[in-house]
Amino acid sequence: MVAAMSRLVRAALVIAALAPAAAHAQRPFDGRSGVIVACAPAPSAGWTEAACTRLVEEVRRRGAVAKMRVAQQPFYADMPRRRFGVIDGFDGDKAARLIIVFAGGGTGRAALSMTGVALIERGTERVAQEFYAHSTVVDGRTGQRAIDAVARAMIERFFEAGDGRD
Repeated sequence: MVAAMSRLVRAALVIAALAPAAAHAQRPFDGRSGVIVACAPAPSAGWTEAACTRLVEEVRRRGAVAKMRVAQQPFYADMPRRRFGVIDGFDGDKAARLIIVFAGGGTGRAALSMTGVALIERGTERVAQEFYAHSTVVDGRTGQRAIDAVARAMIERFFEAGDGRD
């Protein structure tokens, strides 16, 4: 009985010693000046262009709730590491990035992917650290409400992951 109690006390001490370190772990949004969002529609699915507009507006709405500035930028292949400088009143080089891409779509269906990236400066090197990634297939024939509901849930998860609540 004494040995079992001793093990429990040691386990509790180990947990207590680890708790402060976990509580102070850096979240992806810590030190970020805002969020840069870019959405790339699928060229073969015209409905994805309108969907991009709605998704960017949802990111802006959700950013306001999180008290994060949001700036939209065109999609670039080097989006994760691209330098932006000051955009919309904040330092784009210190912003988290949400990259939204629609692919395919010739049959009405398109793959929707969202990737959240935070840049980390290591000396002269810029490292893009992915902290959120999710993809799904959406069907333009189901209507914008169905697509928006799926996308809103993905955007919410991006903000939760950035806030360290994943």
